[in-house]
Amino acid sequence: LSGWTSLDALVLEVRKCLRVYSTYHVEAAASDADAERPVFYVKCTAGYHLSRVLHHASALYEKQRQYARAVELLRDLLAAPVFLVRKRAHWWDRLALNYEHLKQHRQAKRVCEQALHDADVIGAGLLAIQRRYERLSRRKDLQTDKDESETKSKPVDADKDDFIDLVSSSDDNEDEAEEEEIK
Repeated sequence: LSGWTSLDALVLEVRKCLRVYSTYHVEAAASDADAERPVFYVKCTAGYHLSRVLHHASALYEKQRQYARAVELLRDLLAAPVFLVRKRAHWWDRLALNYEHLKQHRQAKRVCEQALHDADVIGAGLLAIQRRYERLSRRKDLQTDKDESETKSKPVDADKDDFIDLVSSSDDNEDEAEEEEIK
């Protein structure tokens, strides 16, 4: 632990380890080596603990109001194989909230759409995401994008490292300028 001088350095290492372990996990699942392992042994895997570290780190970044970094971590967690199934709804909800904090409401709405299509999101988490989606749908600045919300949501891209660039600020500025001209 003495080699890590900051939370950022620790998070970078854990993200690298989770990516490597995720590739291993996918290859092992393809060869059915883990097929006989009981479900409760998931807590004995490295992926489980790496996911927990990133989960707690994202909460720390949110408390420090570093929402862009929290978004990156949550995208990594959602792109990884499912190690913490019960946390997926929470991650989707926090991701949408972080996009709202970053004033990227269209992206927050897209995240809610993706979450609603995620089979691992169930129960109270699904209800919370539905409420957030309905609230975002009522926003006046998002009602002009009815055709955009009807398109299918894109799956989470595990190969993309910088998730903040998904929505370019220039596109948002152009949309806002067009809306002002219409008014």
